[in-house]
Amino acid sequence: MENPIPYTIVESDRNDDPFQIIPTSTTQEVPESEASSQRYQQLLYWLSATGHGTWELFKKACQALKIETPGRILRRLKLLGHIESSADGRHWSAAPTSLVQIESQSETAKFILCGQQTGHLLSMLEQYAQVNVIHHSRGHAPDCIQIQLTDSTQINPIIEQVKTSLGLSIQNRGNVANQLAEILPELKEWMLRLRSLPGIVPSLYHWKRFDSDDFTECVFSQQTGLYQMWDLDGGDRSRLTLFYDAATNSWRQGDWYGLRFLALQHRDQPGIARYDRVKARLAIPYSQRWPQLYERALVLASGQLPNYQKTEQSLWLIYENVGRELVQQLTQKLQVTWEEDEVTTNA
Repeated sequence: MENPIPYTIVESDRNDDPFQIIPTSTTQEVPESEASSQRYQQLLYWLSATGHGTWELFKKACQALKIETPGRILRRLKLLGHIESSADGRHWSAAPTSLVQIESQSETAKFILCGQQTGHLLSMLEQYAQVNVIHHSRGHAPDCIQIQLTDSTQINPIIEQVKTSLGLSIQNRGNVANQLAEILPELKEWMLRLRSLPGIVPSLYHWKRFDSDDFTECVFSQQTGLYQMWDLDGGDRSRLTLFYDAATNSWRQGDWYGLRFLALQHRDQPGIARYDRVKARLAIPYSQRWPQLYERALVLASGQLPNYQKTEQSLWLIYENVGRELVQQLTQKLQVTWEEDEVTTNA
């Protein structure tokens, strides 16, 4: 469902400065009109009311709201903690309504709203707390709903008041970003947990192998890597994109960025990252985007999707409000080398 976007990894990524200010005319930020952003909020409300469904139903809902690339929208909603999907991608379900605490640079306590939502719920929360509506920099997702309190102990009484008024079950999940970082496995173990597809006979298909920035035709020779499976009689689309692990002689299915990340690691192209400890921002090359579960931990640290920052040499993803301990845990598990910068400029 995710279309791969080839992007060449270059050595200059290591010496590039993702936090450097560049002229607006060269950025890839695309302003989103208010009317357009409301479509994504309407989609979230529809998903919340429907509860669960098939991939085809999700695509039809996007089509009705004139939302393009439903596969990308599904991934963003999962990163934001709003929905989940089955391992084969054929079904989805709305996540339970939850309040997730995020790190705060001030004395106030901050929470973000995840999962099933309604306009009535938002109005109710505004009666008991300061609610900040934060637009994602590139749009194309429901707004981040942030609840700000003077004391974190105020959150449970607010939840009880909402339950009483709306009869809605809502949970205080705590700091989910840190919880995820604790329980997520090492990269190799994560690969072994991916859905395995047995019974594939390589001679029945044409194959293309991922070679750093694109797929090229190949004769399958049981080499570990990322492959596209094509029908022998051709066609304009590949049947599947899979990761082959020679050590276990198994084909693994997963999210596109996660499989690409595995392929780069096996091609001796280890991941890199840059951390701005002053503003608690983490920068990752777009060409090395992390597997979905690990990226979710970064997104839930703020409730916001990453900003896209284009420098003269590279394209970077910038994640906000990411604590240093979170960076240490995730990069260690993903075998990513990171550098710490003390940056005082705004990205």
